[in-house]
Amino acid sequence: MSQPVIDYLKKLPLFAGLDEAELEGLFAIMGLDTHPVAGQVIFDVGDKPDGAYIVKKGVVTLSLPVEGQAPREVVRLAEGAVVGELCLVKPAPRTLRLTVTEPADLIVINGPAFHRLRAAGNTGAYKLLRNVGLMMCERLRDTNELLEMEWRGLRRAPSVVSPVARGRRQSAWQRLVGLFGGAKGGAA
Repeated sequence: MSQPVIDYLKKLPLFAGLDEAELEGLFAIMGLDTHPVAGQVIFDVGDKPDGAYIVKKGVVTLSLPVEGQAPREVVRLAEGAVVGELCLVKPAPRTLRLTVTEPADLIVINGPAFHRLRAAGNTGAYKLLRNVGLMMCERLRDTNELLEMEWRGLRRAPSVVSPVARGRRQSAWQRLVGLFGGAKGGAA
């Protein structure tokens, strides 16, 4: 990975408010995973977490396997979307399946290395955790919306989440960034 990747990361809400040195410190614990074949399972329910993933290219799908049925699709994630970030807060077994839907390149934040940075007091790691907290607020809001729809007997088609793509559904994260700022001033 190189400077173009660092420049790409600067545009993502996950890295809002990090200065160049903090971002470079985190960059040192990242890698690039290429998944050229659709259908490949990246992680499954119950797997030990290895880190968080950022979709650089392609589309991946989070789903919930249901015994005796096809997995229930939760959401499709495209360019700029983050998945597995909870393991950066507290490692726990995976609760959903992540599958390649379209050939994808994923930036991986190494979980154990991130925890070592955090334990060492790295300010970039703490700023990233702040942004993860904001993302969790977004996802909780979306989950509440889904539950309300389910209780009313309505269904919402799974959406494609892509913080950097135009013409896609605006996520709660994007609404939060609109309210509190993001790219230049950092997240609230």
